[in-house]
Amino acid sequence: AGLTSGLLLITAAFDITGREVNGSWIQYLSPFYYYNLNRPLIPSFHDTPLASLLLVGLCVLCIIPALVLFARRDIGRAAFAWQRKQPGDGKQRTIRSLSHAEHAVSTRNVSLNALSTQGWTSFWWLLGILFFCTYLLLLTPTIQQPFYNIVKGTPWLQQFLFDTPTSTNAALLGTIIFTFTPAFVIGLALALSLKWAADLENGRLELIFSTPNSRQKVLLQRFAVAFAVTLLATVLIWLLIVIGARLMNIDVDQGRIAAASFTMFPPAFLTISLVYALAGRLRYNPLFFLVLAYLVLAYLEESLEGNFKIPTWVMSLSIFHLYGNPIFLGINWGNFLGMLGAAIVLLIVSVMQFRSADIARG
Repeated sequence: AGLTSGLLLITAAFDITGREVNGSWIQYLSPFYYYNLNRPLIPSFHDTPLASLLLVGLCVLCIIPALVLFARRDIGRAAFAWQRKQPGDGKQRTIRSLSHAEHAVSTRNVSLNALSTQGWTSFWWLLGILFFCTYLLLLTPTIQQPFYNIVKGTPWLQQFLFDTPTSTNAALLGTIIFTFTPAFVIGLALALSLKWAADLENGRLELIFSTPNSRQKVLLQRFAVAFAVTLLATVLIWLLIVIGARLMNIDVDQGRIAAASFTMFPPAFLTISLVYALAGRLRYNPLFFLVLAYLVLAYLEESLEGNFKIPTWVMSLSIFHLYGNPIFLGINWGNFLGMLGAAIVLLIVSVMQFRSADIARG
């Protein structure tokens, strides 16, 4: 599902690029381009039936190998011959596995094991975020003027972007990157912290708890991994934008770029702490839907602030609102320190209750 979602986002980006950059061939790689060639609800639009046939053909081409591979997987058979186990190699495989486990760095402590198990998740999230930022860096000089003209002629967009200018390359870059990137960083924090809740739910930590490791130490070591990866994301975003803007000859305020990048960390830290605190009291499913619903509503609330009148006290409940607009207005130190303080308090709560909360929960 993750790879499919990523592929869809990439192809959607190809389609958007083709629309904004005249003569771009990259849009032909996107199924969204062929989908948009037919608009039956618009009588005056000139449809292209061959585009629909092409999409149907691609679906058939995907369905046939999917059926074959699914049938093999359903009976526990490897998809390809080279993946199949050879007769009599079970003992050697067991010996190799034990030898690998004995010498593997990931088995030496909880943090290293968490890095090993969550390494690919972290890698793909970081790669996706950096790809998004790089894509916008490359696209900004081309779309700045057309986008600015669209905003000027669209009252709804003017209200949506009421506190973020788009009149220059630097302004547009700051607007589009730091409108969406904080949500991605918080999404990364959520994905990493939910792994802790899932492991508690499925009993994957019982073996670790049976070793001479304190429960608080196990929690803090797992927490440290999510903390470090999230902090790494903010550092990489900052470096990428600063270096990329210089290479693209976009004159940006490096201090504001640093402020906008590192201000993403407190709300992400708060999200991790919230999940860890709730994991001691709630099952995985209600915890997941509760936190996800809050984050979605908080993001929509902040995004639509210019379009709808929302009470101030309601706005203050959104971590995206507390993040503010540091790329143009600088860091709001009150909100910055407040989120850090709240995150630390929630972390302390999670550590204190973890002594027995999950045991009592059953």
